[in-house]
Amino acid sequence: MTQRGLTQVRTPRAWGSTATGLYSWANFGLWTLVLGLAMLLLWPFDRDRRGMARAMRLLWGRANFWTNPLWTVHPEGLQHVGPGPYVVVSNHQSITDIPNLLRFLPPLVIGARDGVFRAPGIGGFLRLSGQVHSGRFAEEAAAALDRGLSVLVFAEGTRSPDGHLQRFRNGAFHLAREVGVPVLPVVIDGSRDLLAKGDLFPTKARIRVRVAVLPPVDPASEPSTPELKSAVHRAMKDVLEGG
Repeated sequence: MTQRGLTQVRTPRAWGSTATGLYSWANFGLWTLVLGLAMLLLWPFDRDRRGMARAMRLLWGRANFWTNPLWTVHPEGLQHVGPGPYVVVSNHQSITDIPNLLRFLPPLVIGARDGVFRAPGIGGFLRLSGQVHSGRFAEEAAAALDRGLSVLVFAEGTRSPDGHLQRFRNGAFHLAREVGVPVLPVVIDGSRDLLAKGDLFPTKARIRVRVAVLPPVDPASEPSTPELKSAVHRAMKDVLEGG
């Protein structure tokens, strides 16, 4: 891995990056609109929300990239992905990380903070599609896993300001141990070039994001939640910094 994802100095904006940003925002907005319409049609019939999870995977995770050659995602380790369910633990570099991940993972729901649920527009979208509210995380995430859906958690709690892996919170690891499902670690690198924390536009004209899936971790392989969290953090840090 290059050090571009780990530099603490904001990268100067490249020629063409504003055009990339405008096109990517418009393209993503189009597919978000299509996804919203699909969810409205599915909502009366999709009680377990598996249909909505598949729609997100298709429209955000696949179609969004079919029409955007300027933004590409290169996966590694897909042999580690089974049918699930998993508690998927990822680092967080950009608000674009969800579409970056979706096409490579089993159908899932996403853990989101209270503030996101209260945001106009996106909050209704999250509620309609059955995403997991952080204030009711244990209950809602366990229910999703019981329905066969994986749960995606950005274990740092917020986007990294510099690309380095931040400290992890306990929630995802406690959930995995309580429910008895594997943790699936996933490393994202390069999405900061597309939309870093505090930015509205990319820093490059062409964006290449790396998604590395690590082997699943049995929560019973570690004697406690803190030790499970530390083991996953070490493995992800080695891949992110040693790539």
